[in-house]
Amino acid sequence: MNEIEFVSLPDRETERVGVVDPRMLAMRIDGVDLRWRLAAATWSLWRREWEEEGEFDGEDPEEVEAELREYVLGRGHPLPEDEVGWPSRHFLGEWHGWPGATMRTGERLDLAGYGDTWGVPVLGCDCGIWECFPLCVRIEVGLETVTWRDFRYPTRSSWGALPMGPFRADRAAYERSLRSPERLSTQQ
Repeated sequence: MNEIEFVSLPDRETERVGVVDPRMLAMRIDGVDLRWRLAAATWSLWRREWEEEGEFDGEDPEEVEAELREYVLGRGHPLPEDEVGWPSRHFLGEWHGWPGATMRTGERLDLAGYGDTWGVPVLGCDCGIWECFPLCVRIEVGLETVTWRDFRYPTRSSWGALPMGPFRADRAAYERSLRSPERLSTQQ
């Protein structure tokens, strides 16, 4: 059995109209920040993509490696607590998508039905538009357990399911943490 816990972090990067104390909802699995788990699971995928795009061609490999490390560790932004925190049923798997988002490139990304196809977003894009590059997971809620499985990036469908999980947690502990996440005064 795993422990999936929610952590409320201050959001110093995004201004949202009408939100007095903007907070982001991050997750830990067995005490490890989900963003660290994501970095470990996607390192080789990002490295291969960068190699295929020629990022290492004619460059100092150590500098590119350092830049890649910073890039991979920066993937995955916590989601706005006022949008996905309790009493929202988002993290109980009851999410049905949004009408669509516009990528920074201007490309329209049709995300309607994401929840049915890809699962529920648990981390967003580091650009601040969480719909832009979400990490999705299937959340299965049983009487006594909550299971997270099949972590995927819809915008990287060729990667398939990432090598993370499945993670199964006690439902009562999971819901307690979701209802009252640990409040931190600084970003982690």
